[in-house]
Amino acid sequence: MNNSHSISWLRIFIVAIPSFLILFGLLWLFDLRYVPGTVERLFYSPISSIQRIQICSGTNLSLVNQNVIVTNTLAIQKIMIAIRSAQPYSPNHPADRWTCELIISNSSGESYVRVADTLDQGTILDCAGGPLRSGTLSDILEKAIGQKQSDVQ
Repeated sequence: MNNSHSISWLRIFIVAIPSFLILFGLLWLFDLRYVPGTVERLFYSPISSIQRIQICSGTNLSLVNQNVIVTNTLAIQKIMIAIRSAQPYSPNHPADRWTCELIISNSSGESYVRVADTLDQGTILDCAGGPLRSGTLSDILEKAIGQKQSDVQ
């Protein structure tokens, strides 16, 4: 009788431990892997640690035809201040004027921000901090693109 009692506990552990590991793995896959590193790198790391911002073509009505790399410290600072001062926003079926994706690189990794300048709802940022709206980012990016294109000519 004592032997059957210990076997039932053993069976419970044999079932419980793999079940826990599978559940934890699924949680990590869908939720926990989005560690705060991306948010902290984008919103709280020193702007001076950012080495470059790459402006990539968007999915539709792209701002750029080919990728543009911004390394100018002043331009990086302006872009990051505009991103960090953006306010939470819930877009309502915006019509895009142009789109692009920003890849922001520093020594700890890369952060991605999808940007859509809309006709009626301002500039919407889709990033780790959630959907945000910026009143200044579209002008800054358009000027950065204009400066890079004039550097090439």
